Amino acid sequence: MEVKYSENNEDDEMLELYKAAKSGCVATLTTLLQNDSLILNKVSLTSFTKTPLHLSALSGHLDFTKILLNKKPEFASQLDSLNRSPLHLASAEGQEQVVQALLAANPDACLVFDDEGKIPLHLAVMRGHVGVIHELISMKPDSIKELVNGDQTVLHLAVRRNKLKALQELQKWVKEDHELFFLPDHEGNTILHVASMLKHLQIMKHLLSVSSIKASINELNSKGFTALDLVEQCSRDLRSFQVRDILVRAGCKRSTHEPTNINTVDSNPELVPINEAEGKLPPTLLKSWKEKFVSVFKKCNRCFKHRQNWIQEMQGTLMLVATVTATISYQSAMNPPGGVWEQDTTAGQFCNRTDLGHVRLELLCWPMGMLISTSSS
Repeated sequence: MEVKYSENNEDDEMLELYKAAKSGCVATLTTLLQNDSLILNKVSLTSFTKTPLHLSALSGHLDFTKILLNKKPEFASQLDSLNRSPLHLASAEGQEQVVQALLAANPDACLVFDDEGKIPLHLAVMRGHVGVIHELISMKPDSIKELVNGDQTVLHLAVRRNKLKALQELQKWVKEDHELFFLPDHEGNTILHVASMLKHLQIMKHLLSVSSIKASINELNSKGFTALDLVEQCSRDLRSFQVRDILVRAGCKRSTHEPTNINTVDSNPELVPINEAEGKLPPTLLKSWKEKFVSVFKKCNRCFKHRQNWIQEMQGTLMLVATVTATISYQSAMNPPGGVWEQDTTAGQFCNRTDLGHVRLELLCWPMGMLISTSSS
């Protein structure tokens, strides 16, 4: 729907321009350009942090975007207050055709980092926009090597966000033996370690289908733990057992580290195999658990050593409690609370309606008390 143009001051004209960019109204843009051919140049004089191209790219208005790029191609390289180009916004929203138009106008925008250390490819991967990922890497293949905020690869980002299709698209551009598969993040974890900790089943299965990753399945992170160690330190649920089963079947082993020693790193930790067929624990761990059990048993034995008559004492206590409970229950039945008819009442021979709730409660509690007392005795 065309926004009607009226001859007002320049601020009103600029507001009309931004409204048209948000709605994608080409007719309004044409009218504004006819009345003021320099209106796009005046955008830099305003206090707006975004250009009209930012808004049209974000909303996916292809025709509007093409006109802006034709009239003012410099818009494609201008950044907002977060250092994001129009390509950042279009990539995040998955506007594939708009991305193509922006790349044609300014291919170098692929490698521009915003304030969060992300390029347009990173935003597309976070949202799982496979088509946009393909367009961006096709234009700038080296963009796949750019780290997210300098501390993790784009593959880490796909794994953390559980974007399987995005990961598969990225894999097409990476050779199986490429170092990108094995680069650690800022915490020293490879993509296999991250997938294991987050218990992403489908991601795990896909990663282990890559021969080079499966061959290095027992690789240790910076703290000396394998992927199997990490999943066993997570909360125990069905998903963690499924991930563990996938790793064990693929040949993953434990290191000799105990979970409590997660902050210490052994220079040459030994890998402990798991007997999957028999489901047995390693002998060292089994011996340790036996020693702990014996220690607990001895402590319990010392506690009861000098209290051989504790059963008789407990029986006596229960009899006392049962007697008191029965007495109270009998007394309350013989002397019910107000609400029932009594000899000295002056309210007539009917129950007081406002006290019926108390009577019902009494009728409920009395048999319960008697039942408890007889059961205890």
